[in-house]
Amino acid sequence: EQMDLYGISYVAWNLSNKNETSAILTPSCQKTSGFTQADLSHSGQWLYKMLTRSHSAASVKPVTSSTHNIRQTTAIRKPAAVANGGIQVTANLINQWEQNGQPVRQYTLTLTNPTAIPISDWAVTLQFQTPIQLSNGWNGNYAVSGQTLRITSKDYNAAIPAGGSVGDAGFIASGGELIFS
Repeated sequence: EQMDLYGISYVAWNLSNKNETSAILTPSCQKTSGFTQADLSHSGQWLYKMLTRSHSAASVKPVTSSTHNIRQTTAIRKPAAVANGGIQVTANLINQWEQNGQPVRQYTLTLTNPTAIPISDWAVTLQFQTPIQLSNGWNGNYAVSGQTLRITSKDYNAAIPAGGSVGDAGFIASGGELIFS
C-alpha cells in the first residue's frame, strides 16, 4: 500500500555485482562509483532505461562487450489476453533483448477472475511457439516443459475475489514467443 501511495511501481533491490538475474551490476564490475553502461547487467540496463526513458546519456557508454553477446532492443508493450480455465491472463511484453543468439523476453502478468465466484487457488498454463528456458519468475511457482509454462499461485496471492485480479507476477524466458489465443 505504501508503494501505491507514493506511486512506486518497481523496486530495484539488488545493487550488487553477484551473478544473479536481479543484480544491477555485472559480476566483473569492481567499482563503487562512476558506473558506465558496460558495468550494468541486463537488469541494470533495463532499470536505467526505465528510469530515464532514454537509450543514451553523456555519462553512459554503449555496451560493446563481446563476452556476453547481448543486443538490447527497445522495450515493447504488447498486452494480450489468454483465456485459461475461467481465469483471464493479461500478459504484457515489457522488454526483450538477444543474448547469445537467443531472444529473451520479459512479461508481466495480471490474472483476472471474471466470474461471480471467488477463486481460492489458481493455476495457468501458457504456450509458446518453441521451447523456452525460464531464467526468472516472480509471485508464482513456475514449471517449464518444452513449449509449456505452468504457473501456480503462491500462498499470499492464491485468492482472487469475484471480479477481482492479481497482478505483479511475471517472468523472463529465452526461446519461443508467447502464443496469444
